[in-house]
Amino acid sequence: MTQFAISKLIVLLAVSSFAVAIEDEVGATTRGYLLTDIPDSNDDIDTVYAFPVSREGGLTSGERHTILLGFRNSGVLPVTVSQIAGSLNSLNQFSFYVRNFTAVDYMSSVEPGKEATFEYSFMLEPEHAGHVYALCFTVFFHDDADTYATTFFNTTVVVLDPNTVVDAKSVSLYTFLVVLFLYGVYLSLKITCALPVIESCMKRSFIGDGVRQVFDIGTDRSQQNNNTEWLKGTSWTEFGSNNKKRKDN
Repeated sequence: MTQFAISKLIVLLAVSSFAVAIEDEVGATTRGYLLTDIPDSNDDIDTVYAFPVSREGGLTSGERHTILLGFRNSGVLPVTVSQIAGSLNSLNQFSFYVRNFTAVDYMSSVEPGKEATFEYSFMLEPEHAGHVYALCFTVFFHDDADTYATTFFNTTVVVLDPNTVVDAKSVSLYTFLVVLFLYGVYLSLKITCALPVIESCMKRSFIGDGVRQVFDIGTDRSQQNNNTEWLKGTSWTEFGSNNKKRKDN
């Protein structure tokens, strides 16, 4: 194979790859996102939900939440629940999706006159805390004839700050930072020659007071005299006075 043929083959492969990429992009644009192209609902389907009660009337960010969907088939044909998808939307412009949650596949059949419960979990990002959004969840299902969807939850929620939990790692980290800070202060004082001055002042402050207290206690004659007042009139005071006279002589 000549060099010209090889170059021609490379060009053809590049053009083919580019054409496939454009086709995929056009196809995706035509199909649209799951929640932007929602099919009609089915009157034979009844839905209810159970949602966890959160603190302060909002949903805490940074942790998983679960919503339960009760799905009842009141029709005459079996239907298959295929997916549940959710989104966080702007209040001012509902078509603006702040966040799209992962769509969960179920592919579960619900017979006529029967009901089923489906669980869907999601998480709100801490970056959305402090804001109010529209939270929506939609179930997608189909029968042999067509595809349907029902938005079973659509309400305004407040995204709250994450719950702060003090664990052993956090305590260890804070302790290490405090020790590091104190060591840095010690080195700074030592480098600037201020440490000996502080140590001298502390010694004078604590040791000096201790010496004064000992001296005061040891030289408090009045206190010693007061301690012997209760012995006056006893043989002990006579013995003490005799000893004093002997010393004087």
